[in-house]
Amino acid sequence: MIEDEKSTTMLAAEEILTAKERVKNELAELSEKIVKLTRTLFSEDILGLNISRHMRELMREQLCNMQQYAVSLQSRLAIWDKTDEDLYLEDRKRY
Repeated sequence: MIEDEKSTTMLAAEEILTAKERVKNELAELSEKIVKLTRTLFSEDILGLNISRHMRELMREQLCNMQQYAVSLQSRLAIWDKTDEDLYLEDRKRY
């Protein structure tokens, strides 16, 4: 019963978050996963693990995809509260 109450409380807290906050949280969680996978892939310990070369290649591909997704989330957050007009004016200032 306590576990159900905890889950309900967590859901209630998540519902209060704005979409932008959820994206920030997703980026933070993704960043942690990127760090963990990077550590695994580039540690000397991986050679001692029973992981095939093909699996390591797939893990590297996964890491690249996760990094690209993180860039997408960062880009979304960077322009979150800007209108199309704001972005257009910023682009014009650059040139």
